[in-house]
Amino acid sequence: MKRIQLTKEAKKLLKPALWGNAEKEVFREIERGISRLYITHSRDMLAVIRFEAAEMVVVAVAGRNLRQNRGELIDFARGNDAMTIRFHTRAPEHLKKGLSGLPIVLSEVRKRLLGRDEYVFKLGVNNVQY
Repeated sequence: MKRIQLTKEAKKLLKPALWGNAEKEVFREIERGISRLYITHSRDMLAVIRFEAAEMVVVAVAGRNLRQNRGELIDFARGNDAMTIRFHTRAPEHLKKGLSGLPIVLSEVRKRLLGRDEYVFKLGVNNVQY
């Protein structure tokens, strides 16, 4: 994973992965250094990531080939001493497809009055084979 700057082009690419007020909040987190923006070595997937203690939080993912890039995410988490990866999504079907075969666990569903619910999944990275 390579850290990149939040440019107009990056904002445009991330837009489909963000919803409502989350877009402004996530961009503000990146600008303040709370979250960081990364691109995979294949250059076909962007990820907004922050670390909370021993957990890597994937705030948003945009692009394609999560299945092919999941090893890079797991290695990045391990390299930063994370024990788990926490994924936030409103499209759980895409996440499940990209992480199929891995022991992901649904840890929370955040019900929304408007729009799709938010799903929070966790993946322990210590003994995961991808």
